[in-house]
Amino acid sequence: MKPIAAVAATALLLCLLTIDPAGNLPLPEGPGLTIDEPFNVETGAFLIRAEWEYGLAALSPATQEEIFAATLNDHPPLGRVLLGVSEAVVSAVLPVDKPPGTLVTAAAARPASAICFALTVLLVGWATRRWAGDAAGFFAALVLSTTPRVFGHAHIASLESAMNLTYAAGVLGVAALWAKGPRWKTGLVCGVLWGLCLLTKIQAVLLPVPVGLWALWYFRGRAVVPLAAMAAAGLLTFFVGWPHLWIDPVGHFAKYFGSASDRMELHVFFAGERYGDRSVPWLYAPVMFAVTQPLAWLAGGLLGAWRVVHGARKSEDEASRRWVLLLASAVFPVLFFAVPKFATYDGVRLFLVAYPPWACVCGVGLAEVASRLKRPRAVHWAAAIVGFLLLLPQRPVWLSHYSLLVGGTRGAAALGVEPTYWGDSLTDTFWEEVVREVPAGSTVAVAPTLHQFQVPYYTSQSRMLADAEITLVAYSPETPADYVVAFRRRADLSPELAAAFDGKAAAEVRTWDGVRLSVLQPLGEQGTSVP
Repeated sequence: MKPIAAVAATALLLCLLTIDPAGNLPLPEGPGLTIDEPFNVETGAFLIRAEWEYGLAALSPATQEEIFAATLNDHPPLGRVLLGVSEAVVSAVLPVDKPPGTLVTAAAARPASAICFALTVLLVGWATRRWAGDAAGFFAALVLSTTPRVFGHAHIASLESAMNLTYAAGVLGVAALWAKGPRWKTGLVCGVLWGLCLLTKIQAVLLPVPVGLWALWYFRGRAVVPLAAMAAAGLLTFFVGWPHLWIDPVGHFAKYFGSASDRMELHVFFAGERYGDRSVPWLYAPVMFAVTQPLAWLAGGLLGAWRVVHGARKSEDEASRRWVLLLASAVFPVLFFAVPKFATYDGVRLFLVAYPPWACVCGVGLAEVASRLKRPRAVHWAAAIVGFLLLLPQRPVWLSHYSLLVGGTRGAAALGVEPTYWGDSLTDTFWEEVVREVPAGSTVAVAPTLHQFQVPYYTSQSRMLADAEITLVAYSPETPADYVVAFRRRADLSPELAAAFDGKAAAEVRTWDGVRLSVLQPLGEQGTSVP
């Protein structure tokens, strides 16, 4: 267990040392502020402050009405509460540099994601070690901690890392408790774990499908009562843990679960074409899952999957049943988002929950490879060193990683896939270059702008931008501006702005693998780019 703990601790330390988005902490820079962070951080901080001020009175219907009116309720509270706790604790114990008038910072909230990530690595490694041996557990932890997209999300004040933790806990809980046979008591325990998953994000609704089909396939009628107990305990945990539901249980349940389909359309750039999120080709999810993993990890996962399927054909014992569940829980989220008409966007973010159980399967495959080599223990540590070293050059744009299967990020961009999507390439170093290059009194437009809070958040989080004598505005062709700052979310850039990435840039300090991810360009009189 010590090697697994060492991997998790290393991953946590590397995350915490590279987590600062806007010069708020005395640390190396991390990913820039992402599009969704304003909602997550401010809502989480508000919930913590409301509980602190109201105490138990915060649970009363009247107070819940006030909280409901003052916050976003597009997601359940657990993930955002964790971010709020982190923001409060880190702000209290560390010298967080906040611009005047700023109450909360993403820099102080981000450690919650890093801690959830490290706990997921530890959980995945421990479970795999218990069921497949020391080597498999070590490699499972290593795979999860050195997959760039997962590692990158661990730096961001979002819900994805908390979602990965609760989803992994739910799946591994069923695998541990049900493999010998389901009972209603174990159904209740697993239901509570699923309830925590529901309290984090709506991707939790994916978990019962592979679990339910797996249980019915192996245990037939004996699975019905435990599955019912799991469903009841999960929904009850969800209801008790989200006081917003207490006010109008039926209405708010319906509104929340219906909100997944009742939302503005986002756009996706794939294979050189722009699509609405409900018309993305079905290949998008499987392809993105395959090409955003390091090639060695993908090969190990495919070997592990073959071993699981081969073992299931030969036997239906406890071990084979358990591994079938883990494989199904990894594959199903990817297949779900491959179904036509289901909204899919933002790279692998929506099905990031597939990576923890997939890491377990990868551990099995990589352990088999290592066992056939001389001095397997030396191979383990060599893989760990290489894996972590490969993460460092890409700092801090891990969300732009593509594997050698498509020629890296350069090859992916040439094939017409989105190089970046969430604004993380607008790093503190990049903004320093903007402030240095742009004359005082200039107006700088930011593109693409996906909501009205995005641009003000840059200034509210960065003392440098707050003090700079420039004005940031949301880009549009009609808005007068002297310069444009753009990150390369190709689905939401006009042809003129997309061309700016191919011309001579006034400033381009954020590139990866030869691909420009963010640029500063002067604007012409009509707001068109000047290459």
